[in-house]
Amino acid sequence: MSAADPQFPAEAAARYPRTLRALHWALALTISLQVVLILVFRQLQSVEYGALVLSLHRSCGTAIWVLIVARLAVGLRIKPPKSPAGWPGWQTVAARAVHWALWAVLLAQPLLGVLFAWSRGDEVLLLGLVKLPPVIAVTDDQGIALKLLHRWTAYGLSGLVALHLGAVLFNRWVRKVSVMERMLAAPPAHRLTNRVPLFLQLVLTCGAIVALGATAGFYGASQYKSYAEARDHFDEGAVSMLDDMRATQLDLRTVLGAVAQGTSGAAAQAVAAKEAKIAADIDGYRRGVEDPDTRTAAGKAGAALAQLAAGPPDRAGLARADKLFQDAVDDQANVVLQGRLKIRAVAARGHDLIVLVLAPSVILGVVLAFLLSRSVLIALSRARAVVQGVEAGVAGEEIVVAGQGEFAQLMRDTLRMRDTVQAREREAAARQMEVQTQIEQERLAKEAAESANKAKSEFLAIMSHEIRTPMNGVLGMVQAMEHGELSPEQRERLTVIGQSGEALLTILNDILDLSKIEAGKLDLEDVEFDLEQLVMTTHAGFVAVAEKKAIDFGLEIALDASGTYRGDSARLRQVLSNLVSNAIKFTSEGRVAIRVTRMDERVQFLVTDSGVGIPADRIGKLFEKFVQADSSTTRKFGGTGLGLAICRELCEAMGGTVRAESVAGEGSTFIVDLPLVRTGDAKAVAAPVDQTDFEDRPVRILAAEDNQVNQLVLKTLLAQAGIEPTIVDDGQQAVEAWEREDWDVILMDIQMPVMDGPTATRRIRGREVETGRARVPIIALTANAMTHQSESYRAAGMDGLVAKPIKVTELFAAILEASGDAAADGGADAVAA
Repeated sequence: MSAADPQFPAEAAARYPRTLRALHWALALTISLQVVLILVFRQLQSVEYGALVLSLHRSCGTAIWVLIVARLAVGLRIKPPKSPAGWPGWQTVAARAVHWALWAVLLAQPLLGVLFAWSRGDEVLLLGLVKLPPVIAVTDDQGIALKLLHRWTAYGLSGLVALHLGAVLFNRWVRKVSVMERMLAAPPAHRLTNRVPLFLQLVLTCGAIVALGATAGFYGASQYKSYAEARDHFDEGAVSMLDDMRATQLDLRTVLGAVAQGTSGAAAQAVAAKEAKIAADIDGYRRGVEDPDTRTAAGKAGAALAQLAAGPPDRAGLARADKLFQDAVDDQANVVLQGRLKIRAVAARGHDLIVLVLAPSVILGVVLAFLLSRSVLIALSRARAVVQGVEAGVAGEEIVVAGQGEFAQLMRDTLRMRDTVQAREREAAARQMEVQTQIEQERLAKEAAESANKAKSEFLAIMSHEIRTPMNGVLGMVQAMEHGELSPEQRERLTVIGQSGEALLTILNDILDLSKIEAGKLDLEDVEFDLEQLVMTTHAGFVAVAEKKAIDFGLEIALDASGTYRGDSARLRQVLSNLVSNAIKFTSEGRVAIRVTRMDERVQFLVTDSGVGIPADRIGKLFEKFVQADSSTTRKFGGTGLGLAICRELCEAMGGTVRAESVAGEGSTFIVDLPLVRTGDAKAVAAPVDQTDFEDRPVRILAAEDNQVNQLVLKTLLAQAGIEPTIVDDGQQAVEAWEREDWDVILMDIQMPVMDGPTATRRIRGREVETGRARVPIIALTANAMTHQSESYRAAGMDGLVAKPIKVTELFAAILEASGDAAADGGADAVAA
């Protein structure tokens, strides 16, 4: 058989001491044997075998009593282990109560059985060896009471044993704790032995069970044969002869009755004939019976009747003959009864022998089956524990496997599988560690890149603001001086200053756009715009440059392409301006044209030139950052190489594409394809805003600007329209000025000391609500004019935005629009009043 660790091993400290384990198992086996003897005794029929089993039953009872006394005596010196950790208190108390009840019943039950045996006068052997003399005289009535107590304590013992077994099964199946392991010796650690193959174990076990069953069956057949022989040996003719003899006896008594009444004549002759016949029958019985007593009694009765046949009927003689024949009938009846008792005794002995042979066969078969199943379950549980350890990721222990049985081979295969899985897990863990290390490195690199990118973005935003502030002064003063009286030479110089400032501003915008694109913070607007007006204004912006280079600059807009669309008009204008600027820059002579077409829900913008063209091997890299068609291009034509890269990013952000088709020396065509949704027909072109629009409508303007240069620019630009603004240095002063006077428009810088523009705007809007004053238009003046920033300004309560460097036309348009809306709101309020 196999031997291995149990499925639920107990800790060494939790196991019972060896002496207690031996006493417990001896008690369990003796009680089990006692139960079997009781069941067998109830099935027996013969007296001799019943007495044998009863003697064994009493010997087992005395053995149980001795073991209980020994257990209690040993328990005084050796304490059992404590309950397992986490054991409920109520269950500990219940277990102790059941155990003490068992000890009490096991002490009382054998004593009651011994006393009951003494009341019957039966012998009692201690352990089947030493006769116990009666030490207490027990009456019959006391014996009956002892019998009842003995029976009811047996019932109580059965209930307690069942309760104990139920608790064991409950702990095993519900609590998943095998308390029975505490009653077992600690098995050899880290070892599994399976020297006998499972097939051979099955053959031996099944063969033993079959052999025991066959033995019991054959023995039962032999007992049946013995019974059949005893029954056949008993002559059924004896029973038939007994019946005949009883019939003859009835006839004899009939004749005796007739003689007693008196007979004569023919009746006397009939009685005599009847007597003769009865005498002949009795003589036949004498010759036919085998029992000598019956034969002698029948001979005497026949002789008495023979004497009566010679004379007249004699009542006394017939009575004597009847008495003698009654003795013969009784002897024959006794012969029949003894035969039947003999058959019944043979049958009872055969039945009891079958039971006595079958019971050990069943017990031995159950024991063999239990040992085999335990061997199988223990080996499988050890293999299952190894598999569960692999599943849980627990390091495998070294297990020594002995033998060449199936379980040993299974355990070796399981251990190999465990080692293989653990090796693969270690490899996977190493790979996972490498991946995690790589991911961590990539995360750190990403964070570093994001941090650097954020720092770069913040730096560019700061530099943008700081560069735009002096640029606002330069370009603002250029716009102011353009309206003054200048000599041709001065105007030419002023134009150079303005163009240089615009070029610097374009480079700055390109760098900022590229920074936003790389940071993923490029925001697109979704507003309605007139496509024809957008393209025409873009075209108009480059007409002077084209005329200066003597280039034909054409514009063609398909009829179905005109109308209003939804999209980001500013980004579309930026893309077209970049492409047109490049086309004019790289075209020395010939033609540059813009053509707009529409197909379904897509609009194409084609910018064609007859310039230097692009080599075929350079077109693929044309839209990369800081790349131009040729390195000499930079020296000849200038530029940073960012314009086309920004065009590609903007087109892709708007869901479109941009591509180039070119032949070196012949020119190029850049095609922008965008998904624009048409919303309506073209609108009338609004007249450009001029400073004369303010001559008949004086406007009171409050400007909050902390930079002295920008203050001067504002004063100069607004003075062209006859507007003299009131300028304060921060938002707090702007709020105070608003409190003192009414204003048509407030121009609010964003970044200011003491109080910034958005905070001042929120203060003013709040006070308007509190005091009921009319809403004053507030226009933001800032170098930070990205989409999300513009939205935050509007959320603060601002009505418009003019980006720095300030363009005078945009400034006047914003003021005119804001003051017009305010006047309309004021008129509406007046009408309502």
